[in-house]
Amino acid sequence: KETMNRFLILLLLTLTATDVRPADDDPILHCYISTGDNQWLGQSLPIDSPASIDASIDLLHRLGVKRLYWRGLEAAVWVDQHRERRDNVRYWKFWKWFRHLYREVDPDRLAVEAAHKRGMEIWGVGNLFDWGAQAEVPPFKYYPYNGESRLRIDNPEWRPVGKSGLLKQGGPIELAYPEARKALVDLHVKYMKRDGYDGMTFLTYAENHSMRFQDEFGFSKPIVEEFKRRYGIDIRYQAWTRFASREDWRALRGEYVTKFLRELKVALPEKQRNIGFFLQPWNPHQPQPWNVPEVIRTSGSMHFDLETWVHDELVNDFLIYGYANRGIQVRAIRNMRWLTRNKPVNVGILTSGPYTAGWKPFQKEGVPTVIAFGEDAMYLDRSNLTEQPMSSLKSNDPLLVMKVLSQIVHGKSKATFKEVAPLLKHPHLIVRRLAIQSLGKIGGKDAIAEIETALLDHENSIRCMAGVALRDAHGPNSVKAILQAIELHGNHMLTEIMRVTLPRIRPLPRAELAQAYRKSKSVDVRQMAMRALIFMPDKSLISTWAKALNDSDRFTRVAAVRGLSGTNHHDAMKLLLATIDHNDPVMGNEVCHALGSAIERNLSAAKPLRASILLAIKNHYKKFGDGYKAEDADWGFRPAGNALLAFGEKGESVLQSFIDQATDRKLAVHAWKSLYIRQRPNSFSEITEKENEEAMRQRPIFLKKPVAPRLKQDFDDIAHWSPEGRGMVGDVNQISGRWGGLLKEGPYITKEDALNGGQSLLIRRGGHSFTGHAIPEIDDRADYQLTFQVFRKDKRSTIAVQLRGPNGGGKQELALQITEDGSLRMRDEIGAKWIPSALIIEPRKWTKITVTASRRTKRYSVATKEQDKPEQTAQIDAPLNTQAKVRIITLFPQPPKGSTTLVDDVALMEIR
Repeated sequence: KETMNRFLILLLLTLTATDVRPADDDPILHCYISTGDNQWLGQSLPIDSPASIDASIDLLHRLGVKRLYWRGLEAAVWVDQHRERRDNVRYWKFWKWFRHLYREVDPDRLAVEAAHKRGMEIWGVGNLFDWGAQAEVPPFKYYPYNGESRLRIDNPEWRPVGKSGLLKQGGPIELAYPEARKALVDLHVKYMKRDGYDGMTFLTYAENHSMRFQDEFGFSKPIVEEFKRRYGIDIRYQAWTRFASREDWRALRGEYVTKFLRELKVALPEKQRNIGFFLQPWNPHQPQPWNVPEVIRTSGSMHFDLETWVHDELVNDFLIYGYANRGIQVRAIRNMRWLTRNKPVNVGILTSGPYTAGWKPFQKEGVPTVIAFGEDAMYLDRSNLTEQPMSSLKSNDPLLVMKVLSQIVHGKSKATFKEVAPLLKHPHLIVRRLAIQSLGKIGGKDAIAEIETALLDHENSIRCMAGVALRDAHGPNSVKAILQAIELHGNHMLTEIMRVTLPRIRPLPRAELAQAYRKSKSVDVRQMAMRALIFMPDKSLISTWAKALNDSDRFTRVAAVRGLSGTNHHDAMKLLLATIDHNDPVMGNEVCHALGSAIERNLSAAKPLRASILLAIKNHYKKFGDGYKAEDADWGFRPAGNALLAFGEKGESVLQSFIDQATDRKLAVHAWKSLYIRQRPNSFSEITEKENEEAMRQRPIFLKKPVAPRLKQDFDDIAHWSPEGRGMVGDVNQISGRWGGLLKEGPYITKEDALNGGQSLLIRRGGHSFTGHAIPEIDDRADYQLTFQVFRKDKRSTIAVQLRGPNGGGKQELALQITEDGSLRMRDEIGAKWIPSALIIEPRKWTKITVTASRRTKRYSVATKEQDKPEQTAQIDAPLNTQAKVRIITLFPQPPKGSTTLVDDVALMEIR
């Protein structure tokens, strides 16, 4: 009944209110609401209940807003597809709140109804390239990344990849896959129809830090194949050319965005075929950057074909984003207005200063101004409403009342408690929120009492604003009142407000919060106390944090670790060290982060424990190997690895040892990422492309692929390899190489027992050796792979294979020998001995031999594979006698006399 009465009074006030804005100064005003941010931040314009949504949109309507850009479309498709990770405790709480709003409140439908009943347009705002990220992607502060769309999880190939295929981008879905485009079209059309938006517009950034350089990702299979079809090069391994350039690749990626828009336009109902884009001001043809000033275009490199979008009427609304020098934004607006001339296309200005003089020329030409603010008071303060006298607090027009209250909030006007207090019962929710915030500025016992009472209001947004007001004015009962509100209404928005408010109360309420933690049965209260105490560390809290380390609630436990992390005390460090093996895996990673931070900050309390901390983190890191299946298996190595890096060379040495060991591949991969693909939370770990190439050289050799042939020969070309042929064959500057010499007594070409019914090379004791030469040679820093097929003609067949540098002094780098009993041996040239591999080459069976050499570790390994049988890998490797310019393969006949072996498909490949 009370709500209905307030609504009727508000409706009456709205209908009778006069227009207080100067008519000749009105621009076309639109507004962008980033709904997810508003539903996170309790001080932003409220949209978390039917009353708050209606009140906020009413305010915008009264300010003259004609169109609302509502980011709820992005939120709706996320809720539909998102899989949250409970390991990220803060975001897990947010997602619980977010899903509550969409299940119980249905904010998007209410927003559309509220806008339409006031004659306003409302467009859904989506994000074309932000679909969450894999767990190891750098998060905002603490690992893991909070969640990812099922579209990416269930279709991992849709995650854009780097050239190597090993690293995957966070955020986008690769539009080069037709099935991916269809999935996104269907998803957006579903919610456009359901909620009844008038149009839709797209943001084009991804909110994560996965990129280390701008052109890192965008090499998925369909892109690589299409580029090769058009231009003849494989962009994963071959260099750009003037006729197959980097810009051609970016344009190709952009073509798939255009295809998506065509497919979307057809799928949308005709009355909703209004599609818009937010454009960045520096170069509108590229996606938006995120988290400026880094100016990394986090959706990847691609070229937006704006000219085609306009010409083919695929897009009819462009909004030029701010976050740039005003002159750059102005230039972008002018260019886009010129591009869209004579077309039914809107170009708008996105700004937080809609009434600054620089926009007036555009506004007079009818360019819409799109406002983007945060707190309620900002909408009034930056409007074109004239400043109001204090008497307007008693006005029948809520807009004038709000204007005065915003003046009080921003320190432009002074008021007394008696003047503002009656407004706490005003029917307009925004008036009530601003009145509470104003009481915080006014202060005094009576004001504080009213603010504390508002903490128990039935509207969450009122409770949140009371928390904001208590930052300015609080009393001895404020902490108790806050904790009571948390116990009753401990949702995400309220706790985010109070985690900032509680540390601003003076004197700091350490003892009161510690006592609340120890005595409260409420999980929300215990959690709130621990989170607030993080910002007021003191050695007196160590015993409280020690108790909280084993709380039943994970968020509370994690908060205790973070509190100890900020306490420079020996007991705190010892407690952290003892907690690294906690039965909750998330706790172990939090402890690694905390201890690594202590080492990085060079805390005096950590210095005596430095060796113990290093050993503990090393042992913790060892877990992340092949057999580890806990919930942090795919991300825990990141905080642990960064903690090891805090130790400098000693930590790097630990990680390198994990890379070099040969028994646990997963551990080696994780250690390589920690050491060479360095990434830290809440920042872009920027490197150059050349630095990335060097990091790729350092990866475990089993992750590399033989992609650059240096010598490749199969002996099947009769024109060059005749069984009667003699002497040298081929060209040293060709991949097929120059070989020789063919002799009557051997070596020679034969069809007998040849591989796959073709021709093979016969090596026989009593004949001579046979050598293949190639230029260019193996890069001196590169790893490589030598493969060849062998066929032992009988049980006594033998052969030796040598790889070395150029003629005239080139020494043997590696060698293999097949003995009379079929044993395969590896040569240790440095130790001058042969090493048994325990592999056997059976007679009269073609067997592929693979030799893999690592220049970094200076070791080589060997594997064998008979046809139709699994590959067998030697469990031992051998030293590599590293040489420069390796390019010569020599096949040696071995005793006994008459021993005959066939060889085929010889290939020396540089691996990357």
